[in-house]
Amino acid sequence: MKVAIDYTTAVWPGAGINRYTASLVAALAKLDRQNEYALFYGGSREVPKDSEHWEGMQDILISHPNFTQVPIPLSLKMTLRWQRFAPRFWPLERFTGPVDLLHAPDFVAPASRAPQVITVYDLSFLTVPDCAEEGLRKYLTATMPRSVQRADHIIAVSQSTKSDLIRLLNVAEEKITVIYGGVDSRFHPTSLLKAQRERVGLPDAPYILALSRIEPRKNFVRLIAAFGQLVAAGYPHALVFGGRRGWKYEPIIAAAAALNAKHGQRVYFLDHVNERDLPSVYAGAAICAYPSLYEGFGLPPLEALACGTPVLASNVSSLPEVLGDAALLVAPEDVDAIAGGLRQLIDDEGLRASLREKGLARAQQLSWQQAAQAVLALYQRYDRQAAAPSDKVLVLASRPGQQFFAREVKPAYGRTRSYQPAPCPSSRPAQQPRSAQP
Repeated sequence: MKVAIDYTTAVWPGAGINRYTASLVAALAKLDRQNEYALFYGGSREVPKDSEHWEGMQDILISHPNFTQVPIPLSLKMTLRWQRFAPRFWPLERFTGPVDLLHAPDFVAPASRAPQVITVYDLSFLTVPDCAEEGLRKYLTATMPRSVQRADHIIAVSQSTKSDLIRLLNVAEEKITVIYGGVDSRFHPTSLLKAQRERVGLPDAPYILALSRIEPRKNFVRLIAAFGQLVAAGYPHALVFGGRRGWKYEPIIAAAAALNAKHGQRVYFLDHVNERDLPSVYAGAAICAYPSLYEGFGLPPLEALACGTPVLASNVSSLPEVLGDAALLVAPEDVDAIAGGLRQLIDDEGLRASLREKGLARAQQLSWQQAAQAVLALYQRYDRQAAAPSDKVLVLASRPGQQFFAREVKPAYGRTRSYQPAPCPSSRPAQQPRSAQP
């Protein structure tokens, strides 16, 4: 079986989806040496070749001959248009050759003749539209309903996302499989060296870590307000944000600047945290704060648990499902509740120890190996289907002496199966062949 995987998000620096795609493919490479995989990506001429995930893909290609890369000779902007409008004469197979299955781990799949599996992380563009980037919101509003209906199967990264798909986009429940993301084995309790602290730009004070792209859905304005209560109460901690600026981030930057102007430098922005430093940055934090308004999964708090760091997170959407009783959960819209939770995690040593033990146990239950095994089992459903007879014949209607037949035909584009009439068998007796003339 040959599987095409859209690797575009992995080779471009990003946030959760970028790391999900790269981690899943790396786990599949370790697990499966039989099936062929074509990793295709758009914007091939613009891709930063020094990114960590680009280097990770090159390592996979060198050590796993069943994996190949397929650069799509389009700009990133044109790639998005290709995925959205998916012209009938320009299916994926023009670049990859024939494939048995297409997996699009970024919501929307390009046109293909193969069965399609898509991964959906969340429906934040519908649940919290005011927090979404306007262009992305319009794009997903236009493409997602058609994408989920056209897909043969959907991977949801949590039960919460599955429920949203059913409730908001009317997707049939049997069409969805929940497969959790995982925690890489490099995330474990470790120490933060002084050299790392200096290289990353961490303050000397104990710090509360908020790791995410800087955008309104992460609820950072309220987190800064809650942190301000701790500063006013005399706590020595700093608040450290690790993530690139996304969209509508100006109120977040302004809130941090106002607090720093009043109390001195207490809020820090690290921009991007290098993958090799990330486990130590988690482990060195006094608390990982993740008071998001809405999540489809929530990878950063799970990684923090694996590093033995106490987590404060929201009690909404997928976070209670993913984190369970291993984190302190609070109402994300209540600033006092966030501040009270931070104080509790700092002051209560017994609570920290309990959550550390529970967090390590919870993180061990979710691994990328398990995720890859579940995804591979889903792929293999289509391998078995490919081996079955594909030229089905259906009797649509009949009347005495005549029958109308239809043959199931694979469409050249899209996922809606069409039925084209096949030649009808004649009701007259077949003519006997003429004898050869002497």
